[in-house]
Amino acid sequence: MKIQVIVKTKSRTTKVVQLTASVYEVHVTAPPIEGKANLAVIDALSDHFHLHKNQVLITSGFTSVNKVVSLQGVTL
Repeated sequence: MKIQVIVKTKSRTTKVVQLTASVYEVHVTAPPIEGKANLAVIDALSDHFHLHKNQVLITSGFTSVNKVVSLQGVTL
């Protein structure tokens, strides 16, 4: 399953908010430096969907706040 993710970096807490059926807003405490925010997004989504980290893959938007993320093993 692929979802669209809007990333909010440098937040006070880490949380995942579902905006629509396939669009999520992910708040992470990490800064957008050297891929730290991307790793935090993977951690947050794997916790939210109860997946292993290797089942969450950012497919596009590596340097953007708008990302497409593939979740392996999840269906809506």
